[in-house]
Amino acid sequence: MKTLKFIATLQTILVIALPLNAQNNLTISTLSKMNSSQLEDLYRNGKIFEPTDGYLKGKAFPKPDKLGHQLRSEAIGMIWKGKNIYAKDAIMLNQVGKKQIVAASISKEESWLDGKPSVIFDYATGPKWAQKARDEVREISPGLYLGIMYYRDCPCPKMAMFFALENCPCKP
Repeated sequence: MKTLKFIATLQTILVIALPLNAQNNLTISTLSKMNSSQLEDLYRNGKIFEPTDGYLKGKAFPKPDKLGHQLRSEAIGMIWKGKNIYAKDAIMLNQVGKKQIVAASISKEESWLDGKPSVIFDYATGPKWAQKARDEVREISPGLYLGIMYYRDCPCPKMAMFFALENCPCKP
């Protein structure tokens, strides 16, 4: 067990030690094999970006340290496909099946994780059932973004899951 933790830590160190533009080996597939601490380290070392219009293909990573996390990820992937950015209007719509629903405002604010700048998708003015949700996203490799979904719980926000987004020229 200690050997596995050491190898995972070493992998994280090696990935983070690379400059952002040298992390081209990162893909949604490689992210899906990482644990929470690896994903958090990548997020902490990501950079803020300028959102542009278009579709970002997505994959959710719920509870990456728990047994069955890949099955949960695939189940979410049957419904949630990614995010549609409308930069001029500062709006993001989730791609759920063939529909664009559950709007969030787009801004740049401090991360709840580390206080550094992040792109924020805030659902506070969305449907009542989604108003507690807030996503924050950073670019971790060219065209590849890592996000954290939070729930606004008192007294402190609660991290719900990680997710990845990648530029995609096609529509789902």
